[in-house]
Amino acid sequence: MPTLQAQGSLNGVPTVMLEGDRASLDLVLAVGFRNQPPVELLMQLDGLPIQEGPPLRFLWPKPQQRVLLRTHLNDATGYGQFAGNLVAELINLGVEVAVTPIEPTAIWEEFAPLAPQVKQRLVENPSDAWEFVIGLPNSPLDPTKASVIFTMWEATRIRRAWAQQLNRAAAVITASNFNLTCFSAAGVEAPLFRVPLGINPAHFYRPQRPELKARPAKFVFGTGGRLAHGGVRKGVEEVARAFREAFSGKRDVELQIKMWPDCKFEHPGDNRIKAIHEFWPVAKLAAWYQGLNAYVSGSCAEGFGLMPLQAMACGAPFIGAKFSGQAEYLNVGENPVGWTVDYELAPPDKNFYEGMGLWGRPKQESLVERMRQAYENPWECERRGKLAAEFAKQLTWQNTALGVVEILKKVGMLA
Repeated sequence: MPTLQAQGSLNGVPTVMLEGDRASLDLVLAVGFRNQPPVELLMQLDGLPIQEGPPLRFLWPKPQQRVLLRTHLNDATGYGQFAGNLVAELINLGVEVAVTPIEPTAIWEEFAPLAPQVKQRLVENPSDAWEFVIGLPNSPLDPTKASVIFTMWEATRIRRAWAQQLNRAAAVITASNFNLTCFSAAGVEAPLFRVPLGINPAHFYRPQRPELKARPAKFVFGTGGRLAHGGVRKGVEEVARAFREAFSGKRDVELQIKMWPDCKFEHPGDNRIKAIHEFWPVAKLAAWYQGLNAYVSGSCAEGFGLMPLQAMACGAPFIGAKFSGQAEYLNVGENPVGWTVDYELAPPDKNFYEGMGLWGRPKQESLVERMRQAYENPWECERRGKLAAEFAKQLTWQNTALGVVEILKKVGMLA
């Protein structure tokens, strides 16, 4: 029986190739043909006849010279920060980059305008055969392109429909071992890769300062997050509650909570707790981290967690649960970079995460104890903060970009 080799186009995108005696269209769809009805697929193979016989196999489009990045474009969310820093590092590596947004960029321009190098690379209606998506696991994949997606999630499971969609990708990249195992357990069968996120050491670093001779006049804890997205998962109110329990009556201690202007926080009325509802540029955020004695997270789960790593890079020891993405950098190896908080596995609250596995909810009594330990041992805080800053130097956006490029070449997207 003759073998068909068809070089054609699908929805106007060239370099789609099928070969074999007859593609089992069910098989083709399963490995990535984006739910195209069989008759539609047949009609778009440049009119070439498909013979009866064994299944065809689907070949991904040929590698291309540039990375078409479709993502959230802003400097106010974790995905947005990741995308902006990745574009910069890809450019530094000599990779050609074009960018198209998942959402309108204008909504962020008021307080988080796009970097000029990103704006210069914005394109409309790109004809690339491949796309690289950075976004949530439910981010739609372009049905006219082959896709690689970098995604993260903050619970032990994702919805079945999300897993099925991710299986249309040539590869799924994530930032933590936590997500590797959770995605696999949820039914993701596309090739899975891990590339940790990072920091820019030019912005986030531990400044030189004199050796600590006496207790600081005021011991400052910091915590934060974008509550409009993370909500109760971030555990900011739990940190405030633990702070009040740990330091009742003490006046030489303060908790600063860095939030965004649209975050809702029920302030307990304690003037030692400073709620900051502002968007800060990177330099101001880094200066804030550098002024902390310790950074605390009450988060129930993170896909990775940029704020704790940024704080560590600036010399603040990290107090949090060694669960989910935070396990990538909290007390990894022999040198402690902070204090680990005990947690219990529990279903997510009734919100966006409901029905998607488990969280690692920090135990309140453990959070109280670890905060007291840090407060009572400022010299140990200094020591662990130095170790934290050294460890964070390993996790840079440059290393993230190198890891991404290696995978894009491995799966055949990038020449």
